[in-house]
Amino acid sequence: MIDLNLDKESMLVDIGAPATIFTSPVEQPTDPTFLAADEACLVFEGNKPNHILPLIYSAVAKRFSEAPEERLKRDIWYPLKKGLGNAYKWGNKKDPKKSIAVEVVVTKVGALISITDEGEGFNVANILGEFQEGEQYFTHGGSGFRHFKRAKSVINFADRGRTLLIRFLRHAEPGQALSADEKSSLGLAADAEFMGRVFSRSISEFRDGGSELLSCKTYEESKFAGEHSEVIYVLQYRTAADSEPQEMTLTGRLLSKNEAKRDFAIAAQLSSG
Repeated sequence: MIDLNLDKESMLVDIGAPATIFTSPVEQPTDPTFLAADEACLVFEGNKPNHILPLIYSAVAKRFSEAPEERLKRDIWYPLKKGLGNAYKWGNKKDPKKSIAVEVVVTKVGALISITDEGEGFNVANILGEFQEGEQYFTHGGSGFRHFKRAKSVINFADRGRTLLIRFLRHAEPGQALSADEKSSLGLAADAEFMGRVFSRSISEFRDGGSELLSCKTYEESKFAGEHSEVIYVLQYRTAADSEPQEMTLTGRLLSKNEAKRDFAIAAQLSSG
């Protein structure tokens, strides 16, 4: 999926990477530290995709060997292949003097892959808008954005389109990302930043200072009778006793006041009986 709102820093938080992760990188995908450490960073540079792709993919796939092969192909292999191909062909214009820089951060939670070329970049928002509207958005084949949309990994761009970001989670996302129309219809209930503040004040673990809320994400899982959407909230937090981020998943529906009162009344009766 393509999400232009999730930047590199947010992606690093998503996978539980420490702020110091880039201070001691390794330079070879076969380095035992990259393959076995709880957290590691690989900085790799090459010229042609067919030299880079097998090395990077093999190392990342070994880190997440328990994931189904089809998921690894859809969420890592194809975005990585398209990203490297675009960087070589359209970014660097196949210039042998230009290189492709790759950063790969891996943790127990997931991975963040960054691919940067030496090209001029492009207007990401405009191209994505044309793609979403079904317009002629591409100059060449245009299959990159289609693969990015199908992937469950989150895809974004930085450096005016010169850098492709791929965020992969060991455990798949719990639902579909909310579309712009869904976010608009749900209002504040779909505003992850606003709901994060609500949860930090209303859930005892955060309100009483026992845990630190790191992030809140919103997803849609299904439709209920009528026109109500179920919203899934995934809260990432850290407790005082545990250095690794934990996750809490909540669900909710946007109801009218009368419907909400009725549901709360039923819930109260069930809990008291």
